[in-house]
Amino acid sequence: MNYTATKCTEDDFERICLKFKLTADDVSNVTSETDISYRHRLLKLFKIWREKNDNDAIVTQQRFIHVIDLVDLPKIVSQLRAIMTYAKATRL
Repeated sequence: MNYTATKCTEDDFERICLKFKLTADDVSNVTSETDISYRHRLLKLFKIWREKNDNDAIVTQQRFIHVIDLVDLPKIVSQLRAIMTYAKATRL
């Protein structure tokens, strides 16, 4: 999530909120905090989404990548998949 928050542009913010199906209250609460940067606001929204999904960690990772893919950010998706593959390979 940290990687994605640092790589997403502000132009993608609305599409991210739509695809992650975040409530208007959650989005407005986070966006009203003007003292933090865009990246930190986006990271807070990702954490809210993660808390609402009570799934296994691997399922949550796969859903996160799927939603980022729906936002149409293919470069980030390919890099996230590479990170997951590398993490699996280091465990073996």
